[in-house]
Amino acid sequence: MWQTGLTEVLVITSHKVSFIESLREISPRLHFQHVNPASHHEVTKDQWAAIDILITDGILPKPENAPNIKWVQFTGTYDLDQLVLYRSQNKRVVFTSTDGLAAANVAEFCLRQMLTLSQMPRIDPPSTKKLKGLSGTTVGLIGYESNNRELARLLQPFHCTILASTFNAMNPEATTYACNDGGDPEGRFFHRLYPMQALGSMLESCDYVVNGLTASTLTIDSIKAHHLSKLKSTARFVDTSDPGVTELRSLYQTAADHKIAAAAIDIPKNYYEARLSDLQPSENIIITFGQARKHLFNTTCFTSLLKENFTRFFAGNSLLNIIV
Repeated sequence: MWQTGLTEVLVITSHKVSFIESLREISPRLHFQHVNPASHHEVTKDQWAAIDILITDGILPKPENAPNIKWVQFTGTYDLDQLVLYRSQNKRVVFTSTDGLAAANVAEFCLRQMLTLSQMPRIDPPSTKKLKGLSGTTVGLIGYESNNRELARLLQPFHCTILASTFNAMNPEATTYACNDGGDPEGRFFHRLYPMQALGSMLESCDYVVNGLTASTLTIDSIKAHHLSKLKSTARFVDTSDPGVTELRSLYQTAADHKIAAAAIDIPKNYYEARLSDLQPSENIIITFGQARKHLFNTTCFTSLLKENFTRFFAGNSLLNIIV
């Protein structure tokens, strides 16, 4: 039975829910119910009406059925348009993601792609100094959150000059989760931090660029053709951003026209097949399908993220990984 005076948490996931016992330690007020996604329709209107927190694979109630819901934690992907619409009907609810759970995998993938692009053949104009390798170059990281913070850490032995862009350049500290204490939570590994409004200035200086932005109301349509026009002809561009963040056709054409040296694009296969299947790999363009975030869910790290956010929730502090 649902109990009054408690913080009601509904978990709708096919993942293991061993994290529930860990969360019980945070507060005696927490009351959990776990429902398999296939049985979510069995949740009654009275139960939805009592929900304070939802942990979900993607299933959401109608806003009018869950007026008390305050926080939704996703276990994986989400539909940003759906969340924006939801917020228009319930402005109190906060949505958070699993950003950072796969930071090590994403950062290592990006580093491999950077090293691969550094070896791609290119015919340079006689007046252009050919870029050799990765060491000692200037690397621009678009979006300085979990994945790119971990990449910045991995790049330290390469003695690169690291430039980073963020939506809040006044605060270098992380607002996203770092699994296993990795990444750069204090903001020590970059040489200069740019506001997103000055992204063009950052790009002009870069030999390599890695775009790791995840989908949010701030990031949609962030990287357009006029940004790409700022790049050096010798620049290499790695894009692991969520669909809708980058004008991928513009990035592809910029590389195909040899206005930059090379590009690597990692995109979900279903998105590629639906919208970009006419874009094919070439001598200086690598296209992969969801390899960067292939191992997204990590139970141990997810439990750690939940414990941190539940602690913040009860303390009235801002949560990590806010989407909208």
